[in-house]
Amino acid sequence: MFAIHVLERLKAHPILRYLTLDGICTFSRLASNLKHEILQPQPISESNPTIAPAILPEHVHTFLGKALGIPLEVMDDCWDILGDHVWEMPPMQLMVEDHRLFKVFRWPCKLTAVSIYPPDDCCSNVRCSNQVPLKKELY
Repeated sequence: MFAIHVLERLKAHPILRYLTLDGICTFSRLASNLKHEILQPQPISESNPTIAPAILPEHVHTFLGKALGIPLEVMDDCWDILGDHVWEMPPMQLMVEDHRLFKVFRWPCKLTAVSIYPPDDCCSNVRCSNQVPLKKELY
């Protein structure tokens, strides 16, 4: 049901209707591997790792748009349609083509295909009452 709803929303979009199934899969693979990059700049109040943020950070927005040939002005619509799907899926193994896309488009966006993050985003001490993400707000 969820897939049908996503495909119907893409079909109704004047530009994203031309996104191929391969493009949807590539978007999903790339974005699922960038979840930490997507969550990191979000305000602490919007940093729930189980819920897709409403807005992509500018550098991820630009990378995905340029890597997939999606006009940047419709990337917000693309994330609105595919974001929940991406967020629910586990990070998928990147394919050779995905690594090529990172090599070509990553530098201006300051991204890498492989990033190292701690396994938990909150304190893992069972006696700790602090359950907010371990990051600082940027002002």
